[in-house]
Amino acid sequence: MKWWSRTPARRRWLQWTVRLLALSVLGVLVWGFIWEPGRLVERDYTLVLPGWSSQCDGLRLDVVADTHTGSPHNGVDNLDRVVRRLVASDASAVLMAGDYVILSVFMGTYVPVETIAEHLKPLTARKPVYAVLGNHDWWKDGERVRRAFEAAGVTVLENRAQTVEVGRCRFWIAGVADLLEGHPDIPRAFAAINDTAPVIALTHEPDLFPRMPARTALTIAG
Repeated sequence: MKWWSRTPARRRWLQWTVRLLALSVLGVLVWGFIWEPGRLVERDYTLVLPGWSSQCDGLRLDVVADTHTGSPHNGVDNLDRVVRRLVASDASAVLMAGDYVILSVFMGTYVPVETIAEHLKPLTARKPVYAVLGNHDWWKDGERVRRAFEAAGVTVLENRAQTVEVGRCRFWIAGVADLLEGHPDIPRAFAAINDTAPVIALTHEPDLFPRMPARTALTIAG
């Protein structure tokens, strides 16, 4: 028998260590599966971007990502809450940066992408919405996600660009497919850009940032 197994102080120390570890694991589970999924975090940033015309001063865009509808405590009711906030916002357009669905998540309930897209319609009826897909969307069925979103009025930009006009402000949104699952093709995404209007690149994976062309004024990722 080893000496420390008979030492009361040592046994108490081991008991408290095990208890603290158990509490730590419990805390992570509570945070990850109960508290965090239902949180709606909003942040406002004011950016001064190179190459932008003064006609774009005051332009406001909303960005939403990683909604993962169906994860624990994050059902369509929470998606509706997000949509209501976006509809009420004074932003001129909404950019969606991927990961809208879940796969097999403990304590989660899978929500079909067609249902998710249906709940986006109050938003697409009010303002333009542009999206790229994330790795979770491709793991489920990227083409199915794309079709459902487009049917709901969302412009899905997978390796392609779209010109946007807000009043006298004109710019491009270049959507680049997900790095992990979407086969990103940056030259293809920028191929249609045929003028000097500023470009916002939209993608899911931030590791693509260094690969964006120099003319990109801003890159947004999920």
